[in-house]
Amino acid sequence: PPLSSLVLPVSHLLSPISCLLSPLSDLSFSPRLQSVHPDLSFYAELRMKAAHTLDLFRALADEVRLRVVYALQSAELSVAELVDVLGLPQSTVSRHLKPLRDAGLVETRREGTSVYYRRGAVLGEPDLAALLGARLQDWPQARTDAAAVRKVLDHRRRRSRDFFETVAGRY
Repeated sequence: PPLSSLVLPVSHLLSPISCLLSPLSDLSFSPRLQSVHPDLSFYAELRMKAAHTLDLFRALADEVRLRVVYALQSAELSVAELVDVLGLPQSTVSRHLKPLRDAGLVETRREGTSVYYRRGAVLGEPDLAALLGARLQDWPQARTDAAAVRKVLDHRRRRSRDFFETVAGRY
């Protein structure tokens, strides 16, 4: 056979590692690229999972966000309730909730004008939940935050009871 038929085209040098290192926007899912490397979609998926893992750890790399995660492990709380628990301004709490929500660590539920936050699907993974639970309960702020969550929930129950006792007499 002629020597030229033994030389692989440069496109066949596309390796799985180069797929992982290049930005996702560079990955074209065209049939031509998939013919070069049939498992390209696997590597793109792997890169997306790696990006999600980085987002997850970036979201957890902040003391305020870890305190939010710890508070939400015991109850669903509104932003105003989180402000009371953490003793921080509403703008600070809201700014820290966004990366947690983007990473899937918290989820939201709207009720009237209030937005309630709860543990996200990612925290449903038993290994991660156990690790965070074990590590966060040893933090100096953990007992204070846990007591503040109980206080906020007691206040919520009292407000609800008082409302229904007031309204019940009218009907």
